[in-house]
Amino acid sequence: MCIRDRRRVHGNPWTIVGERVLISRPTRQWERRAHPHVPGGINEGPQAFVSRGGVYIIYSASGSWSDDYCLGWIKCTNPAAVMDPKCWHKHGPVFSKVHEAYGPGHASFTKSPDNKEHWMVYHASLRSGGGWAGRSVRMQRFGVTRDGTPVFGRPAKCHIPLPEPSGS
Repeated sequence: MCIRDRRRVHGNPWTIVGERVLISRPTRQWERRAHPHVPGGINEGPQAFVSRGGVYIIYSASGSWSDDYCLGWIKCTNPAAVMDPKCWHKHGPVFSKVHEAYGPGHASFTKSPDNKEHWMVYHASLRSGGGWAGRSVRMQRFGVTRDGTPVFGRPAKCHIPLPEPSGS
């Protein structure tokens, strides 16, 4: 994954300036389970999560068609230096398969209507070996520690009602 500097140039916020900076590539075994289709591994679907704990980029790793698709994160230890690759540190997997939730990944994040809870939306397969067929969109609450670190827990089982987001 690469990042680039984005500043208001010529009056618009979408102009990207500068060179791309590589901040993550699939170097760990859990990111490289897409073999034989992609022997180099996969880092994809980056989503920013900013908290008092810093800047996190949560991303999907391995193959989205596999049971081993999962989430990892890289955290910037110095938010004033996000363009410095040495400031980013990898951790994972932070969210991975359980029975009835194979290959959970490609997450995005939102807050409850009253802004008190963190929720994630992701997709997973009900059955092992399901590939892309049979994937479903899922949503569940996640926690954040006092220091601002996201804690995703385990994927929720299908067909078990979850409480509605607070403020619904």
